[in-house]
Amino acid sequence: MLSESLGYPIRGDGTKRFLTLAGVQILAAIVSTVIMFALIFGSAMSMNAMQSPGVSPGGMGALMGGVGIGVVLLLFVVSLLVGVFTLGYNVRVLRTTAEGDDELPSFADLGGLFVDGLAGVVINVLYFLPMIALIAVGALAEVNAIAYLGLLWVFPAGYLLPIALSAYASGDFTASFSLGRIVSLATSGGYVKAWLLAFGLYLVFGIVNVVLSFIPLLGTFVTVFVGVYATLVAFRLYGLGVTEAANTVSSTSTL
Repeated sequence: MLSESLGYPIRGDGTKRFLTLAGVQILAAIVSTVIMFALIFGSAMSMNAMQSPGVSPGGMGALMGGVGIGVVLLLFVVSLLVGVFTLGYNVRVLRTTAEGDDELPSFADLGGLFVDGLAGVVINVLYFLPMIALIAVGALAEVNAIAYLGLLWVFPAGYLLPIALSAYASGDFTASFSLGRIVSLATSGGYVKAWLLAFGLYLVFGIVNVVLSFIPLLGTFVTVFVGVYATLVAFRLYGLGVTEAANTVSSTSTL
């Protein structure tokens, strides 16, 4: 399962798709970096300008404040769009894995990718809603124990979420919240193995990314590349694990 998944992003025509996906995210990172540097440079220039005779500090400050807000909003929109399309593509990986495909799916039907991404966002939010609620209640009531309990929710939610996304990928959004079915799949050995492998993979690549982050500028873009690869491998593992678990549950129920 692991060796098959490690080669998944670079198998056949999937190599071009992997490079395209990584390239888009690297491009988004470059754009964000350039905009941030431009904002910093512009702020420095405005500070110098405000110290010049005849320049109104208030007017210049208001101008830079407006530019700063615009830049932040632009970065947010770019990050949001890239994130939604990326999640939609990951959902497509789950779908094509369940259908038996051995290569990365195509980028055809961008509208479908966007819809899948939005659905994935909704599923993520709903699964982590108890955590958000507990942290909020704990903060308002000033009871740390409740907030800590909310933080612990990340573990069951993170474990069940790939199954929920796979259920949606099969074409049924409501199945993402069919707890009986999800728990039966979650307790199957096939999924447990796949999830643990993906978890270990994220740990290893996380360490690699920490090391790479010490490389000025270049390290940032390499970590994006590594992150895309790790995510595709992980979602391949999730897809294989859920498929194996579903087959096990089906065969058991027919006995």
